[in-house]
Amino acid sequence: MASSTQSSDRYIMGSPFRGLFVVINNEVFENAPRRKGTEKDTGRLKATFEQLGFNVKVYDNKSTIEMLQIMAEAKDLSEDYDCLGVAILSHGIEDKIYGVARDDVRPLDAVLGPLKDTKKGIPKLILIQACRGENLDDGHLVPEDHDASSNSKAEDKAIRVPIESDFLYHFSTSPGYYSFRNATNGSVFIQKLCDVFDEFIKSNVEIDVVKSMIQVNRRVAEDYESFVANPKDKAFHKKKQMPSFVCMLRKELFLKKQT
Repeated sequence: MASSTQSSDRYIMGSPFRGLFVVINNEVFENAPRRKGTEKDTGRLKATFEQLGFNVKVYDNKSTIEMLQIMAEAKDLSEDYDCLGVAILSHGIEDKIYGVARDDVRPLDAVLGPLKDTKKGIPKLILIQACRGENLDDGHLVPEDHDASSNSKAEDKAIRVPIESDFLYHFSTSPGYYSFRNATNGSVFIQKLCDVFDEFIKSNVEIDVVKSMIQVNRRVAEDYESFVANPKDKAFHKKKQMPSFVCMLRKELFLKKQT
């Protein structure tokens, strides 16, 4: 039964600035390898989300303490917007994210913690481009399609909601796995995500964000395979990558090119 308190099945997107989008771009670390190519991801995200009506703010090379401060500021600024987006481009391990300072690692949930205290129930789109472990995916063969049914093989009124609600997290890889990035072209995850969104923007068609996440997953999973020429790194050659997302949205989230 539908709730009588819900005025719409969609999040409202009516403000002059549709959203605030924060990019934390960590490239140079005190005691971790440089993340070459990350500037390509930053540029694509900025161009894509500005077309969608977001005010994009980019922060380069931040410690986890500075990242916490940025999240707190974003929470306060989000009161003037209909949507909040955050992209963290950094090194990571399991459920933790790295800052640029020496031995600077903190649980991702803690870094994003301030965002859970927003006063408005606006959608929060979180993109994480970072490793979540060291496992490598060899991939395996599956039929292109399978039909189980055949033999073929082929908000007017305030409501009380959980603090975890209204979040949509999209991770570049699955828990425990490595996330690939190219020093020249950027990361496969961010590039494919912007490709999908840009196609809708070019066609002036609104984006069903959750369905688009599935398209991103498919393109990365099916189109990408790592290539490593250096024999010393042959363990990273011909590997696959599977993004994953976690949806705690209460409504449908649609975005469209800002005219």
